Amino acid sequence: MNTAKSALCVLACGAVILTAMPALAYTVTVYVEGVVTEIYTFDGLEFDGSVTVGSTMTGFVTYDTETPDQKPQYDWVACYSLASISMHVGSYTFTHNLGADEEPYFYISAGNGGFFYDIRSMDSAFYGPCYMNGQATNLEDLDLTGCGFGMYNLAANIASPTGDALPDENTFPALSVFDEDRLFLIESWLSPEFNIYGEVTSLTVVPEPATVLLFGFASFALLRKRRK
Repeated sequence: MNTAKSALCVLACGAVILTAMPALAYTVTVYVEGVVTEIYTFDGLEFDGSVTVGSTMTGFVTYDTETPDQKPQYDWVACYSLASISMHVGSYTFTHNLGADEEPYFYISAGNGGFFYDIRSMDSAFYGPCYMNGQATNLEDLDLTGCGFGMYNLAANIASPTGDALPDENTFPALSVFDEDRLFLIESWLSPEFNIYGEVTSLTVVPEPATVLLFGFASFALLRKRRK
């Protein structure tokens, strides 16, 4: 059997397997970029010079497409657990504290003629060079792991295209749809307090479906065939 026929055979087998399998959950990652617009620090806290107005924020949110709604009793709002959430600005990384009791969440409201996506962690970890009154400070001394951690707040004053359903890569609205708010926020509610506000400028939704594995196996099979 030549290489072309081998490829068709492997892909056909993969298609049969995929057809026979029930719908599988898979991971979706939403990559986010933004620009810092405001910075506030209190209680003697200082960031280094890498965080200024105009700094770029990069981040991501990851969730499983089959995550159940934690508020199924309501038809206008839904709450889904996230697998991970993280933001990076300058020399600093803000991410969910894996030791927290509460998971990060994706809160979707689709009522009152509009809708919004509120994506956040209420318990975060904070990494980066920190200073108190100009003196370098051990981050563990600041005890910021219990602070309220920022959010991606995306809002529109039109009806939600997906209701309160958890969106996948095909149904996650484009950034242009959110004509009301395109905000991100990183903040500490503990002392020392800080707030970093910004505007979301880019959204990219990337799926990681099980079909990728099938094509990976197909490629591997073809490579083995060629080597033989």
